[in-house]
Amino acid sequence: MIVYKIRLKSDPTRYVKGTPYYLSYDGTGRTFEKLGRLRAFITGVLNNYNREYIPDWEIVELEVVERGVKNVHEVITQEKLIKLIIKDYNEN
Repeated sequence: MIVYKIRLKSDPTRYVKGTPYYLSYDGTGRTFEKLGRLRAFITGVLNNYNREYIPDWEIVELEVVERGVKNVHEVITQEKLIKLIIKDYNEN
């Protein structure tokens, strides 16, 4: 699967985050799963007079590859899982 991010040319460690109305930047940024959503975001920026930022942007294509599968209990801590089970038991 291909995903897209918008990265700053002036600082390649920072990616666009936020909305077309409120742009911000951080180390992870916003991920666009479809090219149409990326285009819509850029069009929104153009329509909201934030055009001055666009020349400093570049689009990064990332390929996401499935590495494996885990069960839920393998990614949640034991303490959190026990807490949730006890909470559910006490509510019923």
